[in-house]
Amino acid sequence: MKVIKIPYNIECPCTVHTVPEPSEDGCFEQIKKLVEIDWAEIVLTRLRSDELYREFVLIVDECGKLKDQWDARINDRASIFYTGTYYGDPIVGDVILCARQWTPGFGECDLDGLDDLEILSILSKFDE
Repeated sequence: MKVIKIPYNIECPCTVHTVPEPSEDGCFEQIKKLVEIDWAEIVLTRLRSDELYREFVLIVDECGKLKDQWDARINDRASIFYTGTYYGDPIVGDVILCARQWTPGFGECDLDGLDDLEILSILSKFDE
């Protein structure tokens, strides 16, 4: 599945990566390696795809604000998508952006990859 890595360093470009599907072994571990974190948290974003009835999530460093000089690692680009920023809670460190897909009939959700149109749409938001 395709995901977008959003580095906190504004000079580093956002990049698209392919990771295993959520049902495959190592999916979440590979995502955590991409952003060099031990404890991940999945947070809902303000992004929506009304046509596909999908929501998008950020995979962030759960302990990002506990690290030394965390305020130098605020991810302004990812924070614009996060509703908690409104309450003064910015995203810290590099993050992964992907979709969240509800499992029909089970009422559960799982991570889902981005399609090419979603990737272009999301990446264009950084150029605005």
